[in-house]
Amino acid sequence: SFDDGLISKLTIAHELVHPYVEIPVSIDNPFCAFVVEGFPSFFQAYALKRIDGENYNLDKVMRGVEKIYLEKRRTGKTRRGNKLPVEKAILDIEYNEIGSYKDRFVLRDRVWLFFYDIWNQMGDEKFDMFLKELFSFNSINYESFEEQILKYLPDYGGRLNIWLNTTDYPNELRLID
Repeated sequence: SFDDGLISKLTIAHELVHPYVEIPVSIDNPFCAFVVEGFPSFFQAYALKRIDGENYNLDKVMRGVEKIYLEKRRTGKTRRGNKLPVEKAILDIEYNEIGSYKDRFVLRDRVWLFFYDIWNQMGDEKFDMFLKELFSFNSINYESFEEQILKYLPDYGGRLNIWLNTTDYPNELRLID
């Protein structure tokens, strides 16, 4: 029942989006885990919103993502009570740790919240231009990524640092109260 199965849609969208969001990155680059699994993790939702925006309420989905993320931070456990890996800053997750974080914690939720934040800050048109340029990169590092974001959001440097280099989640980043 693909039509009714959000999990099915997300899984297929995730796998289909991989080749479109790949930027060459070496495994010792701090961006590796973020690019290899974080990018497709969020951009599956972006694709679904762009393809089927009337039926895919991304705002509602993101409020749910945030609620679950905050619960995971508070308890250190999944919704089923399984222990999560220690929360790390997005850029502190190493390539060999992808399996511990993808689809579970940070790469699945904090990355979503980060990209959703910049999308909301930029608006649809600027975000689309940002993505077109981002996915034409031949390689990526913090400086090039920051430069690209600041091109569209000149005052975003502090927020970018919080999102990528810390585990802080201050109130000004939150979607729900």
